[in-house]
Order: sequence, then structure tokens, then C-alpha cells
Amino acid sequence: MGYICVILGILLEKLTLQPDRADMGTGNLIRRILVYLDRHYREPVTMQTLAGVFGYNRSYLSRVFNEYIGEGFSAYVNQLRTRHAARLIQTSDASMAQIAEAAGFSNTRSFNRAFMQLYKITPLSYKKHKSSPTEMGRQVDLFFQVYSYFPPSDPE
Repeated sequence: MGYICVILGILLEKLTLQPDRADMGTGNLIRRILVYLDRHYREPVTMQTLAGVFGYNRSYLSRVFNEYIGEGFSAYVNQLRTRHAARLIQTSDASMAQIAEAAGFSNTRSFNRAFMQLYKITPLSYKKHKSSPTEMGRQVDLFFQVYSYFPPSDPE
């Protein structure tokens, strides 16, 4: 019996066990997807991209993403991009076109639409009032403090 334990111990040290996808659980898959998106949202990323990266069917990933996150993939990615753009507006003097591109938007029209949808103010209006001591400036700053969410980064 002692020899079997020693042999098993040596084998366990030498083998690298990979978890079976069925054992990983959907929650773990979603966590990995969110970490991936947090790192790559400034790039052109699609559900097909995720399917290739994680080795799952695009339709399955889309369904699971919607179930666990409660919103569509595109809406989620646009929120990440819009929040990043809001931080850039606060901290830089770049043009709206430069900010849109840096945040991962393909054009300024998509950027403006996503910004308005999330924050109910245009990016240009926010830029004009970002450092304003007026009441609107304070309200906008408070709005961004309350609604800006920074997803946790997970070293993988």
C-alpha cells in the first residue's frame, strides 16, 4: 500500500491536470469572459471572437452571457467602452474622435449614441462641464462617481 501512495504522489507531481470544461462551471466561464473583456474591450471584439478564444459555440456563449449578465454582449462592451471614454474625458484634452477611438468605438456616432444611452448627456456637454464649478458640473461629476464601475482585473 505504501508503494502505491508513493507512485501516485510522483504521478501527481508530474501530471498537469486540465479541468474538463463540464467541470469548470458556467459561472467560472462567465468570470473568465468578463476578465477577457476587461482586458480587450478597446479592440474589435465580437461574440465570435469569444467563441474562438474560449472554444465554445457562439450561440451558446450568447445565451449564457445574456442569462448571467442580464444584458446583451454588445450593450455590455459598449458600457465598458463608454466608461473608459468618460475617464478619458475627465483626464485628457483629447478630441472626441480621439477619445472614441481610444475607447474602442469604430466611429464617433456610435460613441455619442452609447454615451447618451448610459449617461443621458452628450460627451461634448460633459467635457464642457467636467471642471465647471457650476451646479451642473457638480451634478455631472457626482453622476460619474456614482455610476462609474471599474471591473476587477484578474491576473490570469
